[in-house]
Amino acid sequence: LKCVGSPRIYWFPVAPLSCRPCALEKSTMIFEAIFTFIVGAGIGAYHNEHIFPCLTDTHKLAKQKAGPAMAKAKDASAPYVKMAQDKAAPHLNAVKDKATPYLNMAKDKANQASAALGRK
Repeated sequence: LKCVGSPRIYWFPVAPLSCRPCALEKSTMIFEAIFTFIVGAGIGAYHNEHIFPCLTDTHKLAKQKAGPAMAKAKDASAPYVKMAQDKAAPHLNAVKDKATPYLNMAKDKANQASAALGRK
């Protein structure tokens, strides 16, 4: 079903009749998500003694395996990062040179407004 807006202006949101099935479907999905979260939290709290060692081991293993992988990725990407910095530097300097007068004007206006209010 396609939701079609109503031509009247309401002070509070009212779903047109054609949108009510859409809204019912969305509210059902939200209820299911909340219910699933509550049930999962309850099961996790009840089985804490069994789940905690598994989660701790998973964390340690992920940290152990991800560290070398990230170092390898960093080393592999270093030349590309350097190349991108070299290519971007002239453009950044040009933008900086173009923006400097406007930044100075903004500083001057801020100082004038501050002085007008009696602040230093």
